[in-house]
Amino acid sequence: MATRRRPPILKPSESPTRPPNILEFFRDWLHFQPSPYQTVLLKTLFGIPLVGGEWVIYQRATGRGRFYRLGFTEATIISGARGGKSILAAGIILFHAFFSKFVLTSTDQPPWAVIVAQDRNAAKGVVLTYLKRLIRGNPILLSMVAGGEAGLQADRIILSNGWTLGAFSSTDASAQGFRIAVAVLDECAYYAHGATMQNTDEEIQAMCQRGQIGMPSGSKRLIKISTPRGKTGLLFNDYSRWFGKDDPNHLVWRADSISMNPADVKPEELDILKESDEVRYRRYYLAEFGDDEAAFLAFQDIERARVPGRTQDLPPAHRRSTRAESIAAAGRAGITSRSVSAIAKSRPTGTSSW
Repeated sequence: MATRRRPPILKPSESPTRPPNILEFFRDWLHFQPSPYQTVLLKTLFGIPLVGGEWVIYQRATGRGRFYRLGFTEATIISGARGGKSILAAGIILFHAFFSKFVLTSTDQPPWAVIVAQDRNAAKGVVLTYLKRLIRGNPILLSMVAGGEAGLQADRIILSNGWTLGAFSSTDASAQGFRIAVAVLDECAYYAHGATMQNTDEEIQAMCQRGQIGMPSGSKRLIKISTPRGKTGLLFNDYSRWFGKDDPNHLVWRADSISMNPADVKPEELDILKESDEVRYRRYYLAEFGDDEAAFLAFQDIERARVPGRTQDLPPAHRRSTRAESIAAAGRAGITSRSVSAIAKSRPTGTSSW
C-alpha cells in the first residue's frame, strides 16, 4: 500500500464548505496518499490535468497519446498483485456515493454504489467491513450516514443523501433488481466466463450497465479492476480491444505491482518469487496475461487433479461417470469455468459412460 498520511481529523462541525475532488478525498478524508501511478490513474479517470512527469506515467500505463479532460465513465484497470486495488476500489465508490451531484426525485429508484466481489464471503465479510472501517475513520463521513452507526447495516450502508453502498457476489444474480449507478468489478478476471456458465463476467457487466441508463455522466461509473489471468474473458477482451487506443469512452490501464505500489512491494521479494515460479510471477506481479490458460485445460486445474509421485494410469473404473456427473463434480471441486466448458465439449451428450 502506498504511503499513508495522517492529517488532523476534522469534526462534523468543521466540514469543508465545498466537496473535495477525488485526490483530496483520498488524501484528506481517507488519510491515504496515492503513489505516483495511482495518482495519475485517478487523475485520468476524473479528468484532472496532468503535470510534468505524469505524462510519462500516463503513456506507459495506457499506451495513449491523448489525454481526455472529461475523464472516463468506464475503465479497465489491470494491476499487479498488491498494487492497491482494494483502497482504489473502495475510495472510488465512497467518493461517488457521498459526493454525487445527482439529485433524487420522488419517483427515482435510489441509486447504489457497489463492489462486486468473487464470492459471498468476500462481499459481505471483507468488502463491506472495509468500507465501514473507512467511514468510521472519518467523523464527517459517519455523520453523512443515515442514522450514523445505525446506517451501517449488515448487508448495506445507507447514506443521508439517498445513496446506498453495497457489496454483491459474482456467483449469483442478487443485484439484478437494484439501480447500480457506480460499480467496481473486483478481480473480474476470476469471474466465470464462457457460453456454458451462469452469471458470467459479461452478464455482470451488462447488469451494471443496465442500472446506469438515465444517470448523468458525472454520477455513473463502471470500473473493472483485476490482476490478469489467462487470455480469455472480459478483462482480456477489454485489453485487446482498447489498450493503446485513443478512445474517449473506454480507458484501459495496465501497470505492474512495483509501479503501482512501490512503498509496499519490494523488488527483492519478487525476485524470490520469480525464481520459484516465473509463469505466475509474470502474471501476478508484472500484470501480464498468461499463455498457460489458453490450453485445453487450465494449468491450475491439471495441477489440482495430479497425484504427486504417481507414474501409472488409474485402473479402469467399474462405472464411469456420466457427463453431467463429471461437470457437476468439477464445479464443486473449484475447477475453473474454462476447464468445465472444455469437459462439457469433450464428448457428445447422452447417457453412455465415459
